[in-house]
Amino acid sequence: MSADKVSLRKRYADRRRGVLPEQRQLASQAVADCLTQLPEYQTGHNIALFSATPDEIDLSPFWECCRSDGKQCFFPHVTGQDMAFYQVLQPAELTRGAFGILEPSVKAPRLNPGRCDLIIVPGVAFDRQGGRLGLGKGFYDRYLPQVSGCRVGVCVDECLIDQVPCEPHDVRMHMVVTESGVIRI
Repeated sequence: MSADKVSLRKRYADRRRGVLPEQRQLASQAVADCLTQLPEYQTGHNIALFSATPDEIDLSPFWECCRSDGKQCFFPHVTGQDMAFYQVLQPAELTRGAFGILEPSVKAPRLNPGRCDLIIVPGVAFDRQGGRLGLGKGFYDRYLPQVSGCRVGVCVDECLIDQVPCEPHDVRMHMVVTESGVIRI
């Protein structure tokens, strides 16, 4: 891993943690509004999303829209070095799992990545070319190459940067959504 990534990860993780809760809540609602207007959302059926940590965009408002619109929603579950997405119908089906993040049961229906219409991806930072700076564990780097649908990174404006250093294994997003709008790559 490059020193650039390590220093950027620290800088933008600190910046992300510095966003006030009220600002994050407004940003989360604005991101949800943008996501539900995407043609890929309108025509999609199988939507992969994530349970946010306290400093990430909260996808709860988006999930509510998905559920209201009859979308099939899938959340990640980590086992060892692998991540897979499983269907979740209600918030109560999520329990604390790896890294203290809410996860689905592995007994739920599993999403075939080739049938994923839209995947919403967290990140420490994104750039306008679709580059993503993750937490460095590689779960999404290993999973995203299998996904046939649209890859959408979400973050607050403060974490949209000029350029993320990309390595050969890094998978670019098709778009990035912040509270300010949608950036199509």
